[in-house]
Order: sequence, then structure tokens, then C-alpha cells
Amino acid sequence: MKEGVFDQEAYNAVFFPWAAQIPQPPVYADMADYALGEGVSLFRVTNTWQSDGLWTSPTADGVLIAAPLYGELFRYVEDAGEDWCKVRYSGGDAYIRKESGVIETTIQMQQGMDKRAQIVRNAINCLGCPYLYGGQDPIAGFDCSGFVNTIMKQAGISVTRTTKTLVKEGTAIDVSQIRPGDLIFFGASEETVSHVAIYIGNGQIIHAHSTGYGIRAESWNYKGEAPFRIVNVLGDQN
Repeated sequence: MKEGVFDQEAYNAVFFPWAAQIPQPPVYADMADYALGEGVSLFRVTNTWQSDGLWTSPTADGVLIAAPLYGELFRYVEDAGEDWCKVRYSGGDAYIRKESGVIETTIQMQQGMDKRAQIVRNAINCLGCPYLYGGQDPIAGFDCSGFVNTIMKQAGISVTRTTKTLVKEGTAIDVSQIRPGDLIFFGASEETVSHVAIYIGNGQIIHAHSTGYGIRAESWNYKGEAPFRIVNVLGDQN
């Protein structure tokens, strides 16, 4: 594997030059490694120039599924020969070249954030699950608010089920205060808010993206717009 780490600033400079106009999440110095859990590994894309995409098979008859983004995370399944890895994608398996990224077994966030680390771990365990409108099941699929509701319940946090009710819960915060486990909402108003994601740190979110993508981890500003609202539903819990 080629060594590399996700560099949000470099990513924005290349793919989202307008991102400098949007306030960015803070970068903290007192970071700690939190284990993902037994048998759980991630494949982080760090070299899109060497990647030719996600494929249905690591053989010549494979079909291209998608083009991974720099910094995007996938649930690693196993090596598939000398040059490929098998990962989970939208409810099935996909294959990506090893030289495209690195395998990770930990997540990084501020020290002393055990509750928030639990939320991020639970969410990451669902990477690659399918999308299903109205869904709230890792096998059948999730929609965006069903995913948030499930992950929060697993951590002992009670929240409502729909995006339009979730956006009114907790405490609205500024992007400078955002921490892993906080919720990010997209839309123009409380009445028109259309999507919710969980912030996982390092400038990234995890969310039930849409049909064909499923549970996906990517840049927090993937929509090319500032979020409508950021909400802390954990209160003082870390």
C-alpha cells in the first residue's frame, strides 16, 4: 500500500477551490487513535490518480461501478489477489486497486471522546449498506434519517425519526464547534431540509447518500454548499 493521509485542505484546493469561502471544521492537535473494533478495517482512498475506480470484479470482465473520491472510506473485506482489495459498496462487494489507498484499523479524534467514538464506530460498521427510502435496517437498507436514528439509539441517544423533526432537536452550533457525532443538515430552511449526515471528524461525514451509493463516508462539503444547520444532540457527553 502507498502511504498517505487524508488532507482536506489539499482536497478542497484541487476539487473544490470555492470551499475556502465556506467556514471549515476545526483541526485539533490533541488527537488519539480509537480502535475500530475486532475484525473491522477501512480502505481509505489516498491516490485517485492511480485509481481506475470500483469494479464488479478484479478481472478483465469486470464492470466499472463508480469513481472513488480522494479521502473516501470503504469497509475493507479482504485482499483479492496481489493487486486488488475487496470492499463493501451499496449492499454488495466491489473491488479497488491496492495502490489507490491504505488500510486503516483506527479512527482519529480528540482524546476523551469515548461516547462520540462509539457513535463513529457504529456508523462505520454500516459502511457499504444499501440505501432504502424509509429504511432502518442494515440488510434491507437505510434512508438518511433512519440511519442517524439507528446509530444514535445504539449509543443510547434518543432522537426522532425524520429529518424535519431531527433538525429541531439538540443545540445548533457553529462549524468551529463541530465534533464527531454531531449532525449536519442540508437544505434551505427547517421546512425544506432534505438530508442529514453524521460528522465523523477530519472534515468528513457518513450518511445514507442515495440509491446506488448506500452508506457512504466522504467530504462534509460534498454538496458544494454550506450546510443549513449543525446540531449537537449529545449535549455535554463526549
